[in-house]
Amino acid sequence: MDLQTAFSFWVVGYPSALSLYVMITASIQAIFAGRGWRECRDSELSVAILVPAKDEESVIGDCITSLLQTSHSRVNVHVISDGSSDGTVAIARSFLDPRLQVHEFDRNRGKSAALEAILPLVGDDLVMVVDADTRLDSEAVSRLAGVFEDRAVAGATGNIRVKQARNLLGKLQAVEFASIIGLLKRANSVWGGSSP
Repeated sequence: MDLQTAFSFWVVGYPSALSLYVMITASIQAIFAGRGWRECRDSELSVAILVPAKDEESVIGDCITSLLQTSHSRVNVHVISDGSSDGTVAIARSFLDPRLQVHEFDRNRGKSAALEAILPLVGDDLVMVVDADTRLDSEAVSRLAGVFEDRAVAGATGNIRVKQARNLLGKLQAVEFASIIGLLKRANSVWGGSSP
């Protein structure tokens, strides 16, 4: 087999094999969903929710409101302004809630560097990272925290949905989240992952 033929098999074969794997394992997860997995919503684990934000004044208020309305009793929200030049920090500081801390960096460090700088300040049992345009269901934190009552669980992810897909880009993002991210997470759960 020459190099061109081998490359052609790779280009066509790998995506095809991956798609087949995802479809089969996601189907298994859908059929057997919930078997052997016990949901616990009464977790006493504390959760730090980190919100990296750069120039997010149009969405940060709604995000913080949603996070503070969680049904989980032990939540601390950390808004991390990564060099914002708009009203992101002022809006975040307007929330007078002891569960909210606002961290401000003068210059943009990048999302991962900003998160890493704040992690040593977090003393909670669990850490959750959400984008500034995220809105959480009031039960989401409790459900995710409950998964960690099983000490064999090392990580978990929620089900991401695009709420308002008004234009083509939004609709494509909704398809991406539903088919790629959601499907892959469910496929991975067959091999020991968690998808509450």
